[in-house]
Amino acid sequence: MLADLKGVGKRKLQLLNELGIFDTRDLLYYFPVGFEDRRTPVDFWQDSTGHFIGRVVRRQLYQPRGKKSILTIDVASEFPVRVLFFNSNYLESVFQFQKDYVFYGKLERKAKLLQMVHPSFAPIDKKEEFLSLVPRYRVKKGLYQTDMINFVDQALAHPLPDLFDEADRQTWGLLSFHDSISQMHQPTGKEPFKRALYRLVFEDFFRYLIANRSLRQLAREAYQMDRQVVDHFLEHLPFQLTKGQQEIIDQLYIDLTSGTQMMRLIQGDVGSGKSVLAYFLLFAAVSAARQAVYLAPTELLARQQAEQFKQRFPEIKSQLLTSATKNKPAIYQQLAQGEIEVLIGTHAVLQEAVRFKALDVIVTDEQHRFGVDQREQLKDKAESAHILMMSATPIPRTLSMIMHQNISLSNLSDKPAGRAKIETRLVSETRRRQAYQHIKQEIDNGHKAYIVFPLIEASDVLEAQSLEENRLELTTTFGSQVEFLHGKMSSQDKVSILQDFKDGKCKVLAATSLIEVGIDVPDATVLLLRNAERFGLSQIHQLRGRIGRSDLPSTCYLTYSHNIPPRLEVLAKEDDGFVIAEKDLELRGPGELMGTRQSGNFQFPVADVFRHSHILKQVDQLLTPETVAKYQNRLHQEVKL
Repeated sequence: MLADLKGVGKRKLQLLNELGIFDTRDLLYYFPVGFEDRRTPVDFWQDSTGHFIGRVVRRQLYQPRGKKSILTIDVASEFPVRVLFFNSNYLESVFQFQKDYVFYGKLERKAKLLQMVHPSFAPIDKKEEFLSLVPRYRVKKGLYQTDMINFVDQALAHPLPDLFDEADRQTWGLLSFHDSISQMHQPTGKEPFKRALYRLVFEDFFRYLIANRSLRQLAREAYQMDRQVVDHFLEHLPFQLTKGQQEIIDQLYIDLTSGTQMMRLIQGDVGSGKSVLAYFLLFAAVSAARQAVYLAPTELLARQQAEQFKQRFPEIKSQLLTSATKNKPAIYQQLAQGEIEVLIGTHAVLQEAVRFKALDVIVTDEQHRFGVDQREQLKDKAESAHILMMSATPIPRTLSMIMHQNISLSNLSDKPAGRAKIETRLVSETRRRQAYQHIKQEIDNGHKAYIVFPLIEASDVLEAQSLEENRLELTTTFGSQVEFLHGKMSSQDKVSILQDFKDGKCKVLAATSLIEVGIDVPDATVLLLRNAERFGLSQIHQLRGRIGRSDLPSTCYLTYSHNIPPRLEVLAKEDDGFVIAEKDLELRGPGELMGTRQSGNFQFPVADVFRHSHILKQVDQLLTPETVAKYQNRLHQEVKL
């Protein structure tokens, strides 16, 4: 447990939780975003970053009243260097006269003086340990790099259980799990690091494919219903279905009445109308006197779907369940007694306390965001229930055939009538005010806009714009018309701000990628995505889908920091998610293993379907029936870290 690690008190435990780290496994999979290479010496002849060794010849603490204290350490080295620390009084007693230390940091020339501000340092007898590759983690205020290194070191102090036995590891050329995790945090070289990454990607795909190979469409009782159920459903809709929606409803009807368990995935582009298809399945279950559950990846999406479903089908007893829902015991009781017919919620529906009387239909929206274990938890609540998975993240056909074996696949490509095409423009970060002017014009015309950032707060590791560091600029530009939304807010605040945006009480929503899925505001006509190079193509396409949801002309601005990344040009020319997925695979290349992981694909701890497609194909080829049988039981019985 995290709380058992030395140095993890209540406050640091809370900060770890805010980073998504809840147990030791989460900690070990919280990999560095970069490394500080302290092995390189500084170049005394120019500004540079590196290490040097020197002797302390003078120290002075200066503390002006009401201002930051300044600790000055003069160091004799190849050239004299002045080392400065601000608000670090405790260091005065750490540095001893005429003692040698090794320093690492940015060396700058100030007039005739060389100086280094807030360097890392160590006594000379710690030189070998100090001059190494040091991991840099994304942290929060109050949680330090040294904390993360310490916690990870403790977690790695004990052997980690391995899914694969040694014989298979040798056959498949894999490092042990313990060595792989260790290399990800403390690499001993480029090749060992690549081997470690390969092993973890391999395991991600292995687990997923083994779980999918175990899917079997069981024989079961067929729904005794006729086409009048479809007609009755359509009477609730204030619009006509597209041709694609009609075809998939026919497929769902056949699945329900076939006497075989439904195991279907609907891949639909952004804004293609997948929700209506889910509603039909929920409606059909209730018509057959069964219960249904709809699992959404975010609270905002779950709440929106619950509201829309209740509005469309007021006669059905539906209920929203999230971590913020009050009076849960009463809801649990009503579910167990069958009084609630449709449950719509987030991960909260997976809890042990959630029990159904007659659960028979399971829908998971944005199914790539849920792990295998979570889907298994839902299946355990109902024997041979019909399962519908939906995704707005298309993947290339060659990969889809591997990922979705034993699953019926439906593609929804057409969009509802009356949707305007979105114009996508690539602009430099320095010219973002052009987008601001456009947003102001749209506000004057009664429309709304999104401004999306890759980070909530500024990072000392990642070079990217953040919501908080732009708060003043946006407030100055848009005044009271802008509100801010991010994942660290309380559920109540998120719902309140989003409702203000929908109601027009604010016209600009500055947010993180939290709005990526399912937010439906038809009069939003502009989306400005800052540092677009920090996002995957599929994720940008999802975000872009927050606009263009009516007949109003819409514009998406993608800003970049330096040169235009070639892959962003794909989005300026193409709006078909399936084509974008093929281009994404083509641009990344099948052999690429290293690099920053892009989000927006399947929710694997390490793997990326596009970047690591060659490993996916390798795993698929080695999964013989004997291997599948051997590891299916092991996966069910394994002990969590």
